[in-house]
Amino acid sequence: MFDKIDSSYDLPILSHNKIDFVFLLEQNDKKLRMPVASEWNGILAKTIPCRIVSADFKDTIVIGGGNFAQKIDIADIITLTDMRGMVYKYKVDKVVHKCDFNKSYFKSCDKSLTIFSKNRDEFIFVYCSES
Repeated sequence: MFDKIDSSYDLPILSHNKIDFVFLLEQNDKKLRMPVASEWNGILAKTIPCRIVSADFKDTIVIGGGNFAQKIDIADIITLTDMRGMVYKYKVDKVVHKCDFNKSYFKSCDKSLTIFSKNRDEFIFVYCSES
């Protein structure tokens, strides 16, 4: 099932059309589903709406891109399913709108999952803890 393990994240990946996927990101109540790729670029933005930015299961997973973040509310349950079928559930604790992007927004975060995206002139950060 897996073509290779990505050593930078140590996550199983599923390759399809030369694109490596690491998770399926879901919010079932709102019927939101997005594949999470290991890499992303503007050319593939319509077919790969988000990508993993970093992953360390001891600390936090950061996923960026797409418009997924703007559709999420506090207390929503987010599900990540890896390519082995392992399911990880997270509860949204906080949604923050910022007019700038700063890496310190991640370093100061003590949450297990952070999702971010850009919507027009603002960035949306969604902070989640394990459910």
